[in-house]
Amino acid sequence: MEMYEYIKPELLSLLPVLYIIGASLKRSSFADWKIPFVLGGAGIILATVWLLANGVPDGAGGVLKLLAFGTAQGLLCAGATVYAHNLVKQYGKRNGDDA
Repeated sequence: MEMYEYIKPELLSLLPVLYIIGASLKRSSFADWKIPFVLGGAGIILATVWLLANGVPDGAGGVLKLLAFGTAQGLLCAGATVYAHNLVKQYGKRNGDDA
């Protein structure tokens, strides 16, 4: 399975954006445990805005589909970003260093 089966290729540009937001929050006095929640919310909002800009699906459930798909895509992007951050962090600690 490839990542493209889950995250739309057009939304992969959210990954570096969310990574930068997370890194900025990490450097501030923001509580670390809140960062994944903020990234999840930002991912949902940004993915939904992108989907909205590309047209709402037709039909009675169009808006509901938009919100559901935006939520799923936003959370997948945020999850991939948090996972990537932890990979970088743990790779820095591979020799017993606290990077």
